[in-house]
Amino acid sequence: MAIVKENTAASGLDIFLRFNNILTDPISISYEIKEPAGSTIDSNIGFKRSVGHYDARNTVIPSGFNTSKSWKIIWTFTAPNNITSSITEEFCVDSTTITLDNLNDLISQIKIDLGLKDSDFTDEQFAIFIIKALNKINLRLCLSGSETLKLNEFGNIVPKINEGGQELILLAIECLIQQRKRIISVGKGIRVRDGDSEIDTTAGFAGQKDLVTNICGDFDKAIVHILYTGCSIIDGKASNVAGDMVWYGNSRIFANMDHDGDGNGETRDFSSPFDNNGWSWDFCR
Repeated sequence: MAIVKENTAASGLDIFLRFNNILTDPISISYEIKEPAGSTIDSNIGFKRSVGHYDARNTVIPSGFNTSKSWKIIWTFTAPNNITSSITEEFCVDSTTITLDNLNDLISQIKIDLGLKDSDFTDEQFAIFIIKALNKINLRLCLSGSETLKLNEFGNIVPKINEGGQELILLAIECLIQQRKRIISVGKGIRVRDGDSEIDTTAGFAGQKDLVTNICGDFDKAIVHILYTGCSIIDGKASNVAGDMVWYGNSRIFANMDHDGDGNGETRDFSSPFDNNGWSWDFCR
């Protein structure tokens, strides 16, 4: 059963029409959406996505109605042979407040941050990036059990994350997307010489590599910051247990030099000055 967010365009209520087992456009198609008590919320025409494929995006599901019982959409259509039919489908409405960790909000922010066009990636591809980013964070921060980050069926990240967690997830996603964009660009690059003339479309790859390194480097530094300070990215949880030492491979990055445990020891930074661009993230809010 489809689940539609309250105060958003009706999604997941698609209909596929076949005539003689072939996807075919009807002569006409419309729908009605009814709330659980039976009143009609909206009557509208179907939005054509492709031949024989229509959805109900022309309707925004309003708030203020029962969301504990199923709603209905009634599709009415006239086939090419002039026979009119109807079909009814039930769906659920979710009234959960939309927050920044909602799938659509995350996608919008990523597009703004990276200057992406709507045609660069599909929503399904963005969802894959988000899931891969959550898996990466779960691995790097050793999150498990009830603290394992994942997408639920409403497109929200659970458990609920705080502002620092949102920034970390954005860094992880943007790192993955920039890596993907560079792979695509390199695959299309050409360098051809004809006598004294040369065509070179690979000249910008070095700058693109630096961009990937900077974005992914910010994610790595944020992970180290969280591991060392012990701050939590999960909303409502004050902190994790901070480690006395943070390693990268077999090299120490930070170590706590407080040998007597009185809290007055210094912190020693073993990272290279060439890759330490400053620890300015404020994840513990």
